[in-house]
Amino acid sequence: QNITKQNITKQNITKQNKTSIMLNEPARPMKTNDTDSFFMVDNSTIASNFTTMDDDMMTTASNSPDDTTPSLSITTQPQFHTIGTNASAKTTNICTTIKARVLEEDDEKRAPVNILVALDVSGSMSINNKLELCKDTLKLLLHELGPRDQFGLVTFSNQACLEVPSKKMSHDNKTNAVQTINKLDAHGGTNISGAIGLAVQEMTLGGSAATTNKKDDNVVNCILLLTDGHANYGVSDPTRLTALTRGLLSDTNNISLYCFGYGEDHDGNLLAQMAQTTPSGTYYFIQQDSHVKTAFGDALGGILSVVAQNVSLTIRVDESARNMGVSIVKIHNDDAVQLDDNGSFRVPLGDVYAEETRDILTEIKLAVPTHATAAANIPHLQISMSYMDTILNKLVQTPPHTVSISRLMHSPETSEENVHVAVQLLRVKATHAMKEANDMASNHHFAKANHTIESNMDDIVAKALALNVNFDRVESEFVSNLQDDLRHVKAGLESERTFHDYGSKRLNNVCLMNSRQRCAVSEELLEDSSSGGSLSNF
Repeated sequence: QNITKQNITKQNITKQNKTSIMLNEPARPMKTNDTDSFFMVDNSTIASNFTTMDDDMMTTASNSPDDTTPSLSITTQPQFHTIGTNASAKTTNICTTIKARVLEEDDEKRAPVNILVALDVSGSMSINNKLELCKDTLKLLLHELGPRDQFGLVTFSNQACLEVPSKKMSHDNKTNAVQTINKLDAHGGTNISGAIGLAVQEMTLGGSAATTNKKDDNVVNCILLLTDGHANYGVSDPTRLTALTRGLLSDTNNISLYCFGYGEDHDGNLLAQMAQTTPSGTYYFIQQDSHVKTAFGDALGGILSVVAQNVSLTIRVDESARNMGVSIVKIHNDDAVQLDDNGSFRVPLGDVYAEETRDILTEIKLAVPTHATAAANIPHLQISMSYMDTILNKLVQTPPHTVSISRLMHSPETSEENVHVAVQLLRVKATHAMKEANDMASNHHFAKANHTIESNMDDIVAKALALNVNFDRVESEFVSNLQDDLRHVKAGLESERTFHDYGSKRLNNVCLMNSRQRCAVSEELLEDSSSGGSLSNF
């Protein structure tokens, strides 16, 4: 397959790259068996222009990984390596960093994918040629799938309908899918609950899908939901609809949900909440009709580069440290689940793309040693990781990483703050500020929402000034781009009109990108960044 690629710098902190497939207009058309339709093929290939990760942060992954290189590496860093017992701090943070390897450009080595698209075909999709653009996009998406991959299509208006049962994409099956897509038309209302229910049912119980999932343990399963409006048929209450989605996907933790909000009239809060019911879920805001191809291409590029599935961290307090008062105060991840009364947690992270990074911050209560237990390094946490390696096609369980902090008796000494951990704390605090601003603006408190974002920007500047002497290039760019993100969000909080038209959607999109550390861009955001605007790191 000739896959056209686009280099997108993203993820504030690591300046990572993700392969984003360019679903552009084709160089030439290839006719299908339907003489009235064309299957659009792009034969051009743009060479990738990869920017490597920071050398000090990169461990296992390399530019030329061999066939035995694990897909993920894990490192741990305390915020302060030394905190004396007479220091004022009673708590501190530990950052667990997971990095994914580079994926070779060999289509046979990547994991097979099972994509089910749930497409809104309500009457409003006929406006501005939106449905026709989506139909073209789906045909281009099909071109990128190989014979090991599966595709299915559910449409929804007043009701949901299975248009293309999930099947492997042989040439004949692609041709039949294209013919079905060409016949779609817009009518009726918007039944999102019916769509998500039918999509999950087909992906988990459909004939060929079920067979393939049993055969291929490393298949990447995802649902792509696109809508331009509010739910007005079936379950329409946002809270109930989110709970329904979570219930449908809770027993199928290997399915990721990608939500695409088309235009200014969709419910961005709902789609972002639905996306967050799965650890790898993502929300795209497609502000301009013509940008649907870029958004789908961005998502597909990630889906086709998954190197690890069902990634999960287990974070435990070291047994000896528990006797010295160590406990987990908070894990800065919304999906963290407590496992037992001893304070052990599991953090599900879902799928990880090639070259992605995840940083999980854990706030802990520091050990209070006695003279007998004082030591240069006191173990505080033990952190291990498990995942399905889709490249090596095997389950991986890492041994526990012990994180130690020096607690010098009767000393006020505190060592220099770890810059990477400090920068990740800025990301977490900015995400919290965005969530608070969204809640305030949703309740028409726009002045308070603006103040919340401005205050967070001031905090970032103050922290940056305190840490700047120790910044490297990557961390310096991160701080700059995080401020750009906040400025971008603030522009949508100027009035009720701007918040309704694009501010709430953009805020949800940017907040989730920072929270999940995953790119989810459509073309207008890339254009903004290239012209000196916000989101320059996404």
